[in-house]
Amino acid sequence: IREMTKLHEEIIRGTLIQLKETLSSRKSIKGEITIIISPAEKQKEIISEEIDLVLRNIIKEIPIKNATRILSNITGISQRNLYKRCIKIKEG
Repeated sequence: IREMTKLHEEIIRGTLIQLKETLSSRKSIKGEITIIISPAEKQKEIISEEIDLVLRNIIKEIPIKNATRILSNITGISQRNLYKRCIKIKEG
């Protein structure tokens, strides 16, 4: 927030990367600035039926550790949660 509670108040919202991109194009920023940072939102990891299908097929070909590492990199789901899911799949 720039010039909070004043006539030319300006509020810009976004992630730090978005704010950097928005503000870097300006020659200068004048006035008083207040930065408010909220905690990151916790996202629940959901392992869908499609992920289960991929896991079932990939663990037939490569070790679970490698499969979970690769799939974690692709999906953003934690390797630990994928590993737990693989164990459940193997147990039937």
